[in-house]
Amino acid sequence: MKKLILTALMLCSWQSANAQNWSVGLMAGQAKADDFQDVCTEVRLEINIQLILLGLPSGVTCSMDDSDTALGINVGYQFNTYWGVELGYADLGAYDFTLGYAGESDVVTFELSAPYIAAVGTLPITDKFSVSARVGVFEGSIDATAPGVGSESIDMDSETYLGASLNYSFSDSVTVQLRHDNFEDVSLTGLGLKFNF
Repeated sequence: MKKLILTALMLCSWQSANAQNWSVGLMAGQAKADDFQDVCTEVRLEINIQLILLGLPSGVTCSMDDSDTALGINVGYQFNTYWGVELGYADLGAYDFTLGYAGESDVVTFELSAPYIAAVGTLPITDKFSVSARVGVFEGSIDATAPGVGSESIDMDSETYLGASLNYSFSDSVTVQLRHDNFEDVSLTGLGLKFNF
């Protein structure tokens, strides 16, 4: 990941020193964890099997919230009208898993974040409207908190990042984006605001 970021930054510096090619973007929206319900099902099944094997009554329940508010920031460099690169960070929110057994329950919270880098292809539709697609990689991070255990940070392997946006340019300096970003098992849909310099 570090080599990829370094390569992208070197490409940016070689291309041009023209400040008009740089941008800073902000995004906010709703993140949804696509496969977390499967995790809940597997945990419930595995713990209930262990309880049965120990001769204890089963009955573990698992419920979860699978969406939260997400925020992001990015820096971009546009090589020309059609191609660019984006380096960003997305806070994908916090997700609670509630495990219940014999009238008691515990909540395990996972906070997700994802720094990413992506190549950006843009296709102008009119003077104001354009569409963009992003392909790159991200390295997710999970901060897990459980009662009686405390917090633990878990770094994930590099995964594929995909994104798309419909862009509307109010001026040469300000663009609004309707974005959809996919970080493997978590997708983010929201609005972005890009400032070109």
